[in-house]
Amino acid sequence: MTDEDDQNSDRNDLPVFPSRGQQCTSDSEPPSHAVVKAVADESDTGLIDLPPLNDVVDTEALNTLVRVNHRHDEAWLRIRFSYAGYTITITENSDISLSRQEGANPAIVDIKPDWPHVTPVSEGINSRSTSNLAAGVVSAVADHSGHDPAHVRQAIDDILDRSALARLNSKRADRIARAGATVQFSTLGYDVLIEPDETIAIGSALQRLQLTGANVLLVGAVPDSVMDLASSNLLGERDRDRQRLFALLDRHINSAIDRLSRINDTTETARAINYASTARSAVPESQSITDPQPNTDTDSYTFPDTNTDTPSENRSVPPVGPDHHSARNSEDTPEITVKTVDENIEAFVTTIEATVEMIQEQQLEPTELRFCFDSLRPLLEEHGVKRTRSILEPICEQVTSASGIGHYIFPVEYESEYVQALKPLFEATIEIRINEVEPMQRWHLHRSDYTTEWFTLRID
Repeated sequence: MTDEDDQNSDRNDLPVFPSRGQQCTSDSEPPSHAVVKAVADESDTGLIDLPPLNDVVDTEALNTLVRVNHRHDEAWLRIRFSYAGYTITITENSDISLSRQEGANPAIVDIKPDWPHVTPVSEGINSRSTSNLAAGVVSAVADHSGHDPAHVRQAIDDILDRSALARLNSKRADRIARAGATVQFSTLGYDVLIEPDETIAIGSALQRLQLTGANVLLVGAVPDSVMDLASSNLLGERDRDRQRLFALLDRHINSAIDRLSRINDTTETARAINYASTARSAVPESQSITDPQPNTDTDSYTFPDTNTDTPSENRSVPPVGPDHHSARNSEDTPEITVKTVDENIEAFVTTIEATVEMIQEQQLEPTELRFCFDSLRPLLEEHGVKRTRSILEPICEQVTSASGIGHYIFPVEYESEYVQALKPLFEATIEIRINEVEPMQRWHLHRSDYTTEWFTLRID
């Protein structure tokens, strides 16, 4: 019996473990122990009957990686490996999930993530030293990002322990190779994948969002015409069929039609869900957009209107029939199917979820679904930050499950405390501004802790 078997079998000496799917966050609860206990519970197997986890990964290195990463709210580390017939995944939140594997000897592809955007930059060498692997990761990110290696080294050290990363798949003390794990993390705008044989692959985090889907926050104190331009770009290429869905709170249906016209959407598959009962508060003209006034009784806020190209009375979507109807201004404009919800916000959210689920039944390709929520301002005015987050969470989850790209419009400055409070719900925040000549954008990639340079907002 190995030392780890002894450790696994002595239940009285072990800490209290979280149940399957819960976080393992306490320093007294080693993640390696939590994995073994979760598998034992799921498979109805005694701890003493399970194989040593140390044969798969270096358990001390695993514990260090998870604990260090858990101290960083937006840092992203994901570890996946095969153990006792299960694929084990430890996520950025220290959640441990299990999925049953088919077959006694699963192929390495079973634990590799679906990351189509990464490309190997080094061949795996199981015998390489830990220092070489750690240096190889720094070199790969530096080569692709253009940053100085010292800057890359510091950026990686800020989110994980490079020494533990290098030891995770190293040989055991008796020089027998471990089965190993895949490790994913993101830094400086790039995603890094390390395979069990220590192959290093790297790819652009922005490209991942474009290929696999994401929820993004679209912000900026700019006119609606500029925000609509940015929104149009996120609805997808004009030469590809998409399933496009709008959720309109304080915008006229014509704003959605105009955006569809800009991208030449003639598929007649676009849909809009109109929350007809939204009522906006009057706002003093002198109030600054970055200075919302809190209502201490309701935790809600009132924001001034940034719209400069549409009369304010047209911002609310008018009632459009008892249930569904198709809106078309002329033969040259796109058709959009509209469903009006005139109940409470819960009914609005339920309708969005049901519509996305219905669209999913069409077996969509990744990023085929394009979703626009326009805008978040009424939610914050009426419900405040905490309630707004709880309203958006199931919508974001539904878009993610469909591998869609959803954008959520909030026309205030990026520096607003309300933007900062909402950021954790999204993979990225797109900031829009207007310089002396043209509209510009930059992307804040949350998991990479990286912000792009300003670049031109496409207007064609």
